[in-house]
Amino acid sequence: MNRPFEGIFGNTCELRILEFLLPLREIKFNVTELAEEAKISRVTAGRVIKKFAEWNILNVHDRGVTEYSINPDSPIVKSVDALNNAIIGEMLGEEKLNEISEYISERQNVQNSKSTAFSSGINGSSNTDNSDSNSGYNTGGDDGNNPVPGYCGEEHKYVCHGHKGER
Repeated sequence: MNRPFEGIFGNTCELRILEFLLPLREIKFNVTELAEEAKISRVTAGRVIKKFAEWNILNVHDRGVTEYSINPDSPIVKSVDALNNAIIGEMLGEEKLNEISEYISERQNVQNSKSTAFSSGINGSSNTDNSDSNSGYNTGGDDGNNPVPGYCGEEHKYVCHGHKGER
């Protein structure tokens, strides 16, 4: 299957970078990573990125190594995203879009029910207060009553359910 823009607008460096970045909001990439993903040279990627930054299509994050992310607030990005979705809709057809929509709705319902179960505790037990109120993340150990694994300091970073520090 062709990529959405390719069938209508051709295969340009700009479109390759846009197609890659559109679904990856808030994820930052450096020039080399974008060049590799778009299968273009680093020089060409740099030229495209400079143009996109000037047009406010990309956000620039300069902390040592300059990184870039799609700017979801840009009117251009919003329009390109809508166009991309319309092209995908035409490519897939109405029946397939309905299947996808139903699948997404089901997944959201499952996620919402998991969230409700989590917030009310598992098996009626309440969460122990091992949380850092500023971060929203559990920073304490796993005492067996906490449904969220805490950081245990091991290589895998998080305590598995039932993991008490042993491997």
